[in-house]
Amino acid sequence: MKHIIGITGLIHSGKDFAADYIVNKYNYIKLNMSDVLKDELEKQFKEPTKMNMSILADEWRKIYGYDIVMKRTLEKAKNYEKIIITGIRSPEEIDYLKSNVSSLKLISIETSKETRFSRRINTDPQTSKEFFCKG
Repeated sequence: MKHIIGITGLIHSGKDFAADYIVNKYNYIKLNMSDVLKDELEKQFKEPTKMNMSILADEWRKIYGYDIVMKRTLEKAKNYEKIIITGIRSPEEIDYLKSNVSSLKLISIETSKETRFSRRINTDPQTSKEFFCKG
């Protein structure tokens, strides 16, 4: 039986830190939902930038529905027994997981606005107003 953990949370809340802990402690395989977008962009000989991934995801969602990135991530997950999925962005993705995975654990990571803002990187909005409106 497959064991799947989904991790969700706001930008810079600590999702990847939590996922990496589980990967290292319990030998899970980490799949980020953006991986399927990166793979597709590379097939198209396009650079897998954040902007290009966002454009591709929006195109897919218009054509295939809001759960398409999760569907493709779960296709990739078929090769593994213990999977942790990060990058979950929408209620439709969570609904698809709940409907298609029997042994699902969903974890929501939360932290203070101040901590999230202190973790921003150069490509993030640099004012608190822009940062919190975006993520």
